[in-house]
Amino acid sequence: MASSPPAFLPSSIPTPSPARLDALYSFTAAQRQTNEAGHRSNVRWWADALREALAAGRLGEDRLVLSVDDGLIEAVKHRERRPRGIGGVIASEITSRSLVPLPTFLASPTPIHASPSLSARAAALAAAPLWWALDQVNPWSARGETEEQTWRRVRGEYAYVALVERAAARFAAHLAANPPLDYTSSLFSPTSFQTLVGALDLLSPVREAGRKPDVPATASPVLSSRDVEVLLRWLARDAGVIVYDGEVVKLLQPDQRAADHAITDADRGTVAVLATLRRVEAQIDALEAESERCHAKAKHHLALGHKPVALASLRSKRNVDDVLARRASAAEQLRTVVRAMDQAKGDAEVMRAYETSTATLAGLLANPVLRPDRIETTTSRLADALADAKEVDDAIALGGHVAVGAAAGPGAVDDDEIAKELEALVLEVRERTAGRKEQPGTDAEKTAAPAPASLPSAPATPLAVRDDERTKPIALVSAE
Repeated sequence: MASSPPAFLPSSIPTPSPARLDALYSFTAAQRQTNEAGHRSNVRWWADALREALAAGRLGEDRLVLSVDDGLIEAVKHRERRPRGIGGVIASEITSRSLVPLPTFLASPTPIHASPSLSARAAALAAAPLWWALDQVNPWSARGETEEQTWRRVRGEYAYVALVERAAARFAAHLAANPPLDYTSSLFSPTSFQTLVGALDLLSPVREAGRKPDVPATASPVLSSRDVEVLLRWLARDAGVIVYDGEVVKLLQPDQRAADHAITDADRGTVAVLATLRRVEAQIDALEAESERCHAKAKHHLALGHKPVALASLRSKRNVDDVLARRASAAEQLRTVVRAMDQAKGDAEVMRAYETSTATLAGLLANPVLRPDRIETTTSRLADALADAKEVDDAIALGGHVAVGAAAGPGAVDDDEIAKELEALVLEVRERTAGRKEQPGTDAEKTAAPAPASLPSAPATPLAVRDDERTKPIALVSAE
């Protein structure tokens, strides 16, 4: 038979069976001696349930701070049953550093996960009482205390480190994807920062791969003032993505370091101006609503025939509108101041970039290689070297031609001799043709006379014959 889940249990934690639920509410530290695996499973379930219930806002108004008191017992009761081993669960989470006492968390100057030095740990162990040292080994109290004694010992307020890390990681991812574009958008008061993170989903449970949520995702609960203080301390001290001095929050760009961007008086003044602007804008919203109410009231009473009341409402509306106009003017003046702040900050950054680039360029130009006399000497030497290289290339080319001629040897073909031989052959053909035209004979003899042998086809282009250093075109004459 399916059992109804405890009221505090969020949908991200599966509902246990009735038998399992009974075991979860009845187990104690004594189970560790008889069934250690079952004991660990029970502790783990309660730790997960408390963490996700806190993140969902089902254990009080805080989402990152767990209050271990009677209110927690009332919140986790199921059918008037109180979990007997809840004190041991809290003790286990304290020992594993999943829960850190709130005063310690807020006052610690070093990151929570930073490992203390060996000497510091030795000193702590030497100065600690014996029961504390035993508790580091046995979270269920080596002193044999009862469940009630354990509960009284662990009462208090704790920062839930796993939830703080989850919220901080998601805010850091949001900041990396949406960096502030100007100076004033990077500055907040704790109150305005609370409004900023209230619109983000920082605490919804992490879904397992392939697992569908039991219910549609809902908006993340709004963090309380204590939650915001805890988150700000972690973001500044442990994550290093903001600078925070208790009054001013400064968001950092991904390439900025907190040590180089301390909170200044100008930052505090800017935050004060922004806070004033937000207050004035809230007043404008309230005055607009009041003006609409007076107008509606006047119309209502006029319809009822209550003319004096309608006139009074109109007078009130006129007074409200006068104040509204002054507040609107003040808000616009403040916006002008904010824009001027952004421009001044941007101008200062541009001038710093100019100064940096000037110093960099001057340093580069100070290199001895860039002296004018050295440049002139170097370029002159380069020109001489290039000229020498050209002479070498010309000499190599000339030597190549000479080498080719020498390699041809005495038996090589002479182009001039070939041209003369061709000219003599052409003259011989002409003389033979002219002799046949002068010799008499009958038509039959002419017909029977053998045709002169034809020469091979000559090139289509005229050939050139060198004669006394002059080149004349020689046309080939074919026999008729």
